[in-house]
Amino acid sequence: AAASGAGALATEARVKNLRPSQPGLVPGRIGSCFRSVAALATRLANGPTLAVLDLGAKNGVSPDIAQLMTSNILTVVGNSRRFSRVIGTREVEGMIGFEKQKQLLNCESTSCVAELAGAMGVDYVMQGDLGRLGSAWMFNLQLMNAHSTVVEARVSRTVKGGEDALLDAVAAEISA
Repeated sequence: AAASGAGALATEARVKNLRPSQPGLVPGRIGSCFRSVAALATRLANGPTLAVLDLGAKNGVSPDIAQLMTSNILTVVGNSRRFSRVIGTREVEGMIGFEKQKQLLNCESTSCVAELAGAMGVDYVMQGDLGRLGSAWMFNLQLMNAHSTVVEARVSRTVKGGEDALLDAVAAEISA
């Protein structure tokens, strides 16, 4: 029993001296690492929520391309950890009834988007469109506070090149 007690103490001493190896974690003992992770989890659990509405397909952009870009935006924003919950139109469809969907999902006015956000219980709504102007892509995004109905951020960007250049540009704008 004494040997196993000594072994446990030695293991505990080694564990106390471990340092986190992942970038972005606060350096220190394992306890500090766990506290950092717990703080991050609390922040994420209590952080703002976001609904990303499908991008509108404009001037030469197919609905399929707009939908793929919307999915990309959902992934990039979700991975950014800026929001505790990020939902897309598919989740919205599951949350609200069919009649309400018909009324709300094709809305563009601020009051309509605010009503949609209220139905989803989110703090922010991101919406926008994607189109072609000559050989360039143009994407427009806006982030609206669902409680105050104030647009808090806007971006409009023209991108030359193919769809891969568009993906990179959208990801860069969201990650900035």
